[in-house]
Amino acid sequence: QRELAEQARTDPLTGAMNRRAMEEAALRETARSIRHGHPLCAIVIDIDHFKRLNDARGHAAGDRALQELVCLVKSMLRSQDFFARMGGEEFTILLPDSSASAGILIAERVRQAIEALEIPSETVPIKFTVSAGVAQLDPGLGGWEGMLQRADAAMYGAKEHGRNAVATRAPMAAGVDTQSRLKNEAL
Repeated sequence: QRELAEQARTDPLTGAMNRRAMEEAALRETARSIRHGHPLCAIVIDIDHFKRLNDARGHAAGDRALQELVCLVKSMLRSQDFFARMGGEEFTILLPDSSASAGILIAERVRQAIEALEIPSETVPIKFTVSAGVAQLDPGLGGWEGMLQRADAAMYGAKEHGRNAVATRAPMAAGVDTQSRLKNEAL
């Protein structure tokens, strides 16, 4: 029964948490963050030009890229962090007790590690990049859902400005989002 419960919370291809498990964890962590006044940060990661990779190298290569990304990212996170495949080539990292500035550093390290990753294959190695968006919890801006939406919007902003980048959406005092971008910078 425990094995079945674990399977229901795990993406079968990659072994990462699935969307449902992430949402459950995020609601718990959001409540804990608000209750204790600790920061909480989310990172949304999306593989750049994933359809191109699948079309050029085949779905087996795309699956391998997803699996290697998960293995690499899991190795870079703390035991208290959460990592999920939200669908397709999109992933979310939830960082308890972490501010947006810490999230930006982690997202940039992940981006650099994936950019350097070469997955052996029968022909040429599989290489790809990711774009990432970072947002910190602000209970006044929609809790978990608002944080995830801002991180997702920042990720799309990184894609619109050249891909292989990290961006953030940080609420300003007036409640207006601004976007800052880091591209290929060592932090």
